Amino acid sequence: MYSGSLIDLLSCALQLNRFQGRGYAIGVSCTVLLSDPLSLARFLRAWARTHAEMMEQSKVAPTPMMQYMAYFQRPEICCKRIRSFPVDSVAADGVHAQTVLFRAAAGDPRALAAACIDRASEELGADRPSRFTLIVAPGDPGRGATTVETSVTADGLNKGGAGHALEAAEWGELGLEELTIRDVKPVHVSYRIVSGGDEGLVVVMPDGHGFLITATVPK
Repeated sequence: MYSGSLIDLLSCALQLNRFQGRGYAIGVSCTVLLSDPLSLARFLRAWARTHAEMMEQSKVAPTPMMQYMAYFQRPEICCKRIRSFPVDSVAADGVHAQTVLFRAAAGDPRALAAACIDRASEELGADRPSRFTLIVAPGDPGRGATTVETSVTADGLNKGGAGHALEAAEWGELGLEELTIRDVKPVHVSYRIVSGGDEGLVVVMPDGHGFLITATVPK
């Protein structure tokens, strides 16, 4: 886990913590401009499957694929390189935020975003942010690009989003609980989206014939 001030400086970061007893904690952090949560989860699952297949076919070189695999093999030789950062669930500007995940069959992304902001604010007991940033992931990453719209006004979209049926979704639908590394599945998976300032953040992610949508609301 990285503090908000550190993650502001990095597009993508990976942290590996080894516990004194047994086990490891692996944290992957990146800006949503680089990858949305669904795409990141799919990438990690695909990477794990590919690596497992290479191991089975003996196509993996004797030298570890990543230099940081040394932490798994001989952690005592890496102690001098370890840096510790405080766990921080608050953005760099001190604003707390919580995220709710929704599923929708179809609809205009801007109207869906406004509906999700309304629903998330109601469920979390938070004031509805008057403005939010909207990030829409492409349906086909090979043919499209992520679009970003800042300072979207929720008031002007309420009417359009009211008719959309939103379903509460579980974070387990992203599938990271099934990720297998060296024949071991994680015992716990958590997700966190940090937004800055007092604006909300909505990420719309195409999934099959519908969307998975995260709505992050400051509290």
